[in-house]
Amino acid sequence: MDKTGILFLLSSAVTNALANGFLKTAFAGNANIFGEGIIKGLMKVATNPYAVLGAVLFGVSFLFFGNALGRVNLSSAYPFMSGTAFLLIFLISALFFKEQINIWGALGAFSIIFGIILISVKG
Repeated sequence: MDKTGILFLLSSAVTNALANGFLKTAFAGNANIFGEGIIKGLMKVATNPYAVLGAVLFGVSFLFFGNALGRVNLSSAYPFMSGTAFLLIFLISALFFKEQINIWGALGAFSIIFGIILISVKG
């Protein structure tokens, strides 16, 4: 992987993780957005600034990832980006949403880090 490709992948992962965090903030405690119907549910989403920012960040992540694919093999790019995004979301969930990290989650996170290293060396 070249440095620019890695930068695009990291940027994609960061914006993806932030998008997920904003969506969690937007919909925390609201288990049924469409309980009053699809139109009212869509209006709730469209008027929620955290939901809108989350959607915009997903779009930005998409653009970064698309740019990375011009430089990096898909078979290396996707695991690198999605694994990095998962690790960032794992940290965001613990630090900002006070979600508990157990031994299985920690072992899984270390496995993902190891996998990213293996794929990056191969790719």
